[in-house]
Amino acid sequence: MNRSFAPMLVLIAGLLLATAAVAGSPATYDAELQIEASRSKIYFWSNDEHAGIQLRVASPCGEVFETVGDPGREVLFTVDRPDGELWPDGTFSWNAVLTPVLSSGQKEELRRLRLLGETPKKPPVGGVASGSFSIDRGEIIYEPNSTESDLDRGAEIVDKVGPASAADLLAEAGLPTKDQVIFDDLIVDGSACVGFDCVNGESFGFDTFRLKENNLRLHFEDTSSTASFPSRDWRLVANDSANGGLERFSIQDASANRFVFTVEGNAPTNALYVDDGGRVGLGTSTPVADVHVVDGDTPTVRLEQNGTSGFSPQTWDMAGNEANFFIRDATNGSALPFRIRPGSPGDSLTISDGNVGVGLISPTSTVHVRQSSGDAQILVQEQNAEEENRKLFLLENNGGIEFEMVNTAANGATWFFQNDSNANDPFNISKRGSGGVEFQINDRLDANGVATVIVDGSVQATNVVFMSARDRKTAFSMVDPADVLARVSEMPIQTWRYHEEQDEIRHMGPIAEDFAAAFGLGQSEKHITVTDANGVALAAIQGLLERIETLEAELEALRAERD
Repeated sequence: MNRSFAPMLVLIAGLLLATAAVAGSPATYDAELQIEASRSKIYFWSNDEHAGIQLRVASPCGEVFETVGDPGREVLFTVDRPDGELWPDGTFSWNAVLTPVLSSGQKEELRRLRLLGETPKKPPVGGVASGSFSIDRGEIIYEPNSTESDLDRGAEIVDKVGPASAADLLAEAGLPTKDQVIFDDLIVDGSACVGFDCVNGESFGFDTFRLKENNLRLHFEDTSSTASFPSRDWRLVANDSANGGLERFSIQDASANRFVFTVEGNAPTNALYVDDGGRVGLGTSTPVADVHVVDGDTPTVRLEQNGTSGFSPQTWDMAGNEANFFIRDATNGSALPFRIRPGSPGDSLTISDGNVGVGLISPTSTVHVRQSSGDAQILVQEQNAEEENRKLFLLENNGGIEFEMVNTAANGATWFFQNDSNANDPFNISKRGSGGVEFQINDRLDANGVATVIVDGSVQATNVVFMSARDRKTAFSMVDPADVLARVSEMPIQTWRYHEEQDEIRHMGPIAEDFAAAFGLGQSEKHITVTDANGVALAAIQGLLERIETLEAELEALRAERD
């Protein structure tokens, strides 16, 4: 016998029992899930304690099948794809999410916490189960209770090593055939092979330690017995043991029977790579950022809320390609509510201290838009079916509202629209620094359509219409045209210009204070309404007409006397 083989047999004998006793499961269960398989179908269903089941199956070609089942109703996977074709042969992995049953009170409490941005102290618990099966020549292979046992393979060992049994080999080497206990360090000057399929003259290549048989497991059993010391057991698992299981390498939390880390066979090169700077590469061995994702078509990161904590399932994707970077609402029709096109200028969108900047890095208002070239436009465009009086622009405040237009040129003026908050609730248009209001509408149109408009300055318009119907007025009182004419004749009429107007511009008319003193009309002695000015003018004309008619009658009488 090869001398280097003898110490290997010692190590084989010492580890044989632990290695043979480890068996894998085709599924990891955090919740109850019932599974039944035939050659063409697999049924998955939850018990009555769960509100439903969400099933996702990943095919070997990368295509994903998803379906949802109600409580007490199964979900079904068949060898026939939704398009009528057959699924390809190979190994399929599946993941099932069982959502918890919630009372109306629990649902309302979860909604309240979500609005507050808080997390429930004791969230409802659903569950997750996962596993695998195979399809071979159009038939499903799923036999979770059928495993390839190490203890049944003694004959195969004999076939590999010759007519002598493993015990004979040990005896031939002059070694005991029972368990060996070594009360000292064990040093093997060479490579070691453990497992039923190790043979005399094993070709190790560069392998220092090799596990070789049909069920490969490496178990870490922590025998700590003091409560304050960690004692969880772990296991390295290579491939499923069940017929139709996965080709994979996993780290298993053996105490909880959960596979917390898995790499499937045939995964691409550099599927997961951590460099010496702690950067993580997904699809690359040269990550240049903390997490670097590389793919030939639209690298994507998925955020999936699966419903196990009681909140509604919701899935978002964050992805990018040559067309745009986008956020995809995968739950609701894969809509893209957010996009950034390549080549967008710097500082296209900035959020700083709660302010939103468009075109700048330091916005000074809640929404600050700046454009270095062209027009900085804000377009609100409604493209639904035609409908009159849509509300496309809304300003709200618990008090007065002001909307300014600022000309930043050296001699530019600032105009503002203002919904004043005084008792009359007027709407003003004014020029900053003028000391007054250029245009004002007092109160809103009431049920009678009455409004007061105050203009500080002259009005140039081609068509101004004022509501003056009889049924919109009340408290009528006749006037004395002769009296009005007398007051008009005593009221000063002057020419003048407004402070902001150029020297060559002149106007003619009474002063508001004189008009108010003469007639006592309107709401303010600072303004003259067009209606009042027209009424005074018409009354004065009637008074003048009466005077003319009187004079004409007197003249006619004098002529008659003379004749």
